[in-house]
Formats: sequence, C-alpha cells, structure tokens
Amino acid sequence: MDTLNKSNIEKYMANIRSMENLARIQDKIATLQRHQAINDESGDKTVDAEIQGIRIGECVLITSTTEVLTEVALNIKNASPHKHTFVVALTNGYIHYGPPEADYDKGGYEVTECFLSPGWQQLYQDRVHDIIERL
Repeated sequence: MDTLNKSNIEKYMANIRSMENLARIQDKIATLQRHQAINDESGDKTVDAEIQGIRIGECVLITSTTEVLTEVALNIKNASPHKHTFVVALTNGYIHYGPPEADYDKGGYEVTECFLSPGWQQLYQDRVHDIIERL
C-alpha cells in the first residue's frame, strides 16, 4: 500500500508542477498580448525616450526611462572616463525593464515585461557615450 501511495503522490506532484508551468506560460502570453496591444495602439514602431547627463565634479548621473539591468549599467560605468558614474533609472518617463540584449533568448520576467527590442541596449549605450563625452 505504501508503494502505491508513494507512486500516486509522485504523479500528483508531477501534475501540480505541470499546472504551475502552464499557468506561467499563460501569464507570459497574456503579458505579451497586453504589450502588443499597447504597441499597436501607439501606431509607431519606435519609442522616444529622453536621456540626460549631469556632471557634478567627478560624479556623473545618466538617466534612463527604463529600469536598467545591472549589465547595461556596468557597461556604462566601465566605459565612462569619470571616476563616479551612475545610471539613474525610471527618470523622464517609464517604459518598463531594460534588459541586456544577451538576456532576450533566456526569457524571464524582465524580458517578458520589456517593451524594447534587443537593439535598444546598443542605441542607449551609444547615446550615453555621446552625452558623457560632452560633460
């Protein structure tokens, strides 16, 4: 009887894991459909975002309308000639997450919640570089 019960419990647990996976997939699909509707409603394939740079002595602040993930911010900090460079997220608007291009194939919450195409990172870093050079 114990063997049968153990077998049934293992099957039950496998079914629960499958249902959890399906629920996550359904949630991701719903999120992507909601984002697609927002994008379609905008009538444009590009997103305008303001980037500002502020320098106070050796401290530089660079703004972003996204919640920039660590790799992108570290790229900016490491490329800056200024001793203290910081990325200030969620400024001058909010367009969700800004994951690095390499994360798009991995999926995950931040990528699912992102409105931007993978090419956003290079565009952003190039503009930031131009701004930092002028500070």
